[in-house]
Amino acid sequence: MSTLSFIRDAGSSLDGFGGGGAYGAITEEITKPLKQAAQGEVDKALVKSVIGATGIPSTQINRAVDAAWRQSEGEDVSPLEYLLGKSKK
Repeated sequence: MSTLSFIRDAGSSLDGFGGGGAYGAITEEITKPLKQAAQGEVDKALVKSVIGATGIPSTQINRAVDAAWRQSEGEDVSPLEYLLGKSKK
């Protein structure tokens, strides 16, 4: 497996060794959700980092995740907040 560069570098990142440059940053971004999930830290930051690692535009998805997370914690959330984000009061 160590001959496959991405698997080798992802394993190094999971062990705490960071890579340099753009490739190292990409590897770190992809393995960050794996580290958090392995530690049992399922929180809003983990969900957003998984969404960010997909590479798709994530602003609207993050607004919906934030609104759903706040609603699951008992906060009153307007349906518009799923589309427009948290309103400033």
